[in-house]
Amino acid sequence: MLATAIMVVSLRAGFPQFEPLEPRSDSALGALSALPPEYQGNVVKLSADNGDPDPPQWYILAYRGSPEGGLFSVAIAKGEIMEEKPSLNLGELFKNPSPIAAERIAIDSRTAFDIAAEYAAANGRNLGTVSYVLQQTGTDSAPVWQIWCYDRAERYFGYLEIAATSGAVISTDGLPRAP
Repeated sequence: MLATAIMVVSLRAGFPQFEPLEPRSDSALGALSALPPEYQGNVVKLSADNGDPDPPQWYILAYRGSPEGGLFSVAIAKGEIMEEKPSLNLGELFKNPSPIAAERIAIDSRTAFDIAAEYAAANGRNLGTVSYVLQQTGTDSAPVWQIWCYDRAERYFGYLEIAATSGAVISTDGLPRAP
């Protein structure tokens, strides 16, 4: 099991209290926790389409044990592995991707969706679905959510990059007004 917990802040007697939450099996952290041990700590990319907020399936690129073990593609739906095969994604291999520091992820896919929905509303748009990509560009960098936004008619209208460690919006395109 992935040792990542989502934290919720609540105020009790004026002091913040942190309560760990178990990730839902259909969220990004739920998909990561469903990975076999040989992939955990070696994930280089997590992606999904048609998230509303949860997608039907997550796609994970990960090294099996180490980079020498090869890059594998793993598809997970509702906490179950649907497919596991060697990756033919040569573009990812040439990028020399860094494994995602999963223990640093504080913003799960559902929260990233909520942030995107707030930005959409601030710009007079109704969010239907999103496409997600979670990556980390270097060992010392933070994991970042890339979110492509679509309306209910599946038309693209905006893009956000969100720090997975804090929820801070790093950049936007097509969404000029912040909530």
